[in-house]
Amino acid sequence: MKLKVSKDLLLGSLEDIQGIVERKSAMPILSHFLFDCTGEIPLLYATDLETAIRETIEVKAEKKGVVAIPARPFISIVKELEGEITLEEGENFSLKISSGNINFNLACLDPKEFPNWPDIDPVVEINLRVDLLRTLIEKTVYAASDSDTRYVFNGILLHLQRDSLRAVGTDGHRLALYKSNIDLTIGGESNSSGELKVPEEVKVILPKKAVSELRRLIEAQMVTLKIGKNHVLVKTPGIEFLTKVIEGTYPNYEQVIPRSAARRLRVEKEALEKALRRVSIISRERSNAVKFELSPSQLLISASNPDLGTAEERLPVDFDGDPFTIGFNARYILDSLDVIEKEWVIMEFNDPLGPSLLKGEDDEEYLSVIMPMRI
Repeated sequence: MKLKVSKDLLLGSLEDIQGIVERKSAMPILSHFLFDCTGEIPLLYATDLETAIRETIEVKAEKKGVVAIPARPFISIVKELEGEITLEEGENFSLKISSGNINFNLACLDPKEFPNWPDIDPVVEINLRVDLLRTLIEKTVYAASDSDTRYVFNGILLHLQRDSLRAVGTDGHRLALYKSNIDLTIGGESNSSGELKVPEEVKVILPKKAVSELRRLIEAQMVTLKIGKNHVLVKTPGIEFLTKVIEGTYPNYEQVIPRSAARRLRVEKEALEKALRRVSIISRERSNAVKFELSPSQLLISASNPDLGTAEERLPVDFDGDPFTIGFNARYILDSLDVIEKEWVIMEFNDPLGPSLLKGEDDEEYLSVIMPMRI
């Protein structure tokens, strides 16, 4: 392989896919990129076995070939070069890198060790606006767990129905739901009459790391989402992003969402957010616990810590219901407020130990459910 490529173009592609590369792995090949110039379109690959990405890149290819390049030193080298860069495959799986008077000879691995790109036989294929896909992720990924032994909690659920698309994240203590009631154009295998054969609904669980990387990458106006039995492929012009799905049964999230409430709080979002940040300073090092004491015209937020002291703040609110006291992890409420775009928020309660609902006023798309704390 021998080719020439712009430093800025190469570095942009490398930075796109470096988040997938494994830094520490029992398989050294996973710390490498694959640069494949054997076909008509040069491709860069990276994978951690759970997630894979490939991106097209514009080069001047003088000789075709494929190399597996160590990611971290390669990126460091490219950052320090200028102008046009020449890459040439050397002996014993090495790569010659040159630009002007600068030359590197980088030890590489056998490209045959690099995992193959999995085939995917899509059960459902849909086209989505990028802003919708990004919103689905941003509104829910924060609630998914990072390392729960219940693996289904380590990802977000995509729930497709014929007239809606939902995303759900939960760690067992809080739940975030975003739904878009749109008429999805769903493509699938055609039967003899020419009609599309598609399931009534499809549920897949995508790993948290994968959707976080996907949110960072997607920039095109539209994406194609191909959902298979074991993988999901997101395709945009120039980039293909593939991830394994998490196996298992996601909990029935609809059962968790309270259908009615005995008490309803309306409060200005910014005021609640600032008060929680201030008061929770006292409890932050322990459990982030704060207490809500509600009355018809005011909310008293307080926290105590035997090692630090106490804090409290009063907010004017609209509250329907009898005087009421309940405790929360302040971080859970703040995370939810961070993705709410409305000026006013609504909280609904039934009892001090039951799930509470939080959403923006007149927002029919997003809601979160937060389990209270004993205080």
